[in-house]
Formats: sequence, C-alpha cells, structure tokens
Amino acid sequence: MFVVNVPRQASDLAARLGCAAFADGCVEVDEFGRTSVPMPLSAVVAAAASGTVAAAVLDQDLVCADFDLPHPFAKAGG
Repeated sequence: MFVVNVPRQASDLAARLGCAAFADGCVEVDEFGRTSVPMPLSAVVAAAASGTVAAAVLDQDLVCADFDLPHPFAKAGG
C-alpha cells in the first residue's frame, strides 16, 4: 500500500505574521531559511537559549534512563 503525504500548515500563525506562502500554503523561505518577515535578532537569541535548555533537559532524561538514576527535575510526590 502506498500513501501520499501532502504537507500543509497546521497553524495559521505564519499567515497572521504576514509570511509569504506558496500556492499550496507552505511558507516561502530563502536559502538560509529566512521568511519574508524580518525577525529581530533578540528573538533569535531567545529561541537559541530555549533550544539549549530543552536539549539539556533531554540529555538529562536520557542519562537518567540509561543509568537508572533518579531524575533531578522530577517533582516530589508526582
């Protein structure tokens, strides 16, 4: 059995921000992944910082699972 996957935007956020889109609704980006809407550099720095925190927590989860260690971020009693 073959299935055709048709990519589509699940959110209208890009349209609300004013990003240019192709006829199929996919957001247009240039060769560097930039959209038609300029983004302040501070937003890029905040996104990178959030990604760093998420990666650190994921790494901690994997280490705890691999070595059967208690998770330092687990809430007490839950």
